[in-house]
Amino acid sequence: GIESRFTTGALMTSALVLRAFNNRKHIYFVELVMELPALEARQIELEIERERKAKAEMYARREAEEREEQRIAALLDLPEDEYESLDEERRKEIDARRLALYKEKRRKRQAEEVERQRLKREKEEEERRLEDEKQKRRGKGGKEQGKRYSVVAKAGGPFPKGSPTGIKDTVTPG
Repeated sequence: GIESRFTTGALMTSALVLRAFNNRKHIYFVELVMELPALEARQIELEIERERKAKAEMYARREAEEREEQRIAALLDLPEDEYESLDEERRKEIDARRLALYKEKRRKRQAEEVERQRLKREKEEEERRLEDEKQKRRGKGGKEQGKRYSVVAKAGGPFPKGSPTGIKDTVTPG
């Protein structure tokens, strides 16, 4: 509001405000009478409207892309005689599209191959890492570095009784 206790009315207050702004001839007032719930409802309506427009634009764009893809597919699947009957510019356009599609497919195949190799390499590295950890665990827990066999002979014969070979399994720490 423009009411004031120091002036006689809104007209007098407006004149004072105009003089304050370098003696301008006109000043415009916009009075908004809107309560908070009404303002929030309006904002929600605007947001819904914005989302609806965005969805409509996305739908229209998707439809246009699909129509373009169908048109291109129809052009790419032209029989030989129809292709030959086209003017040079259209043939160049079709050839360029075919080349672009070929390059895109090739790029995708290469990317898939690179990803496959990367996954294979990671798997091999993980297996090596697990094998190394397994080897380290064995080394700390009394890993058997190798078995040595020795022949034990007792008095009374070359081999002890009950042992047909006389070979005894002995483990020597590393």
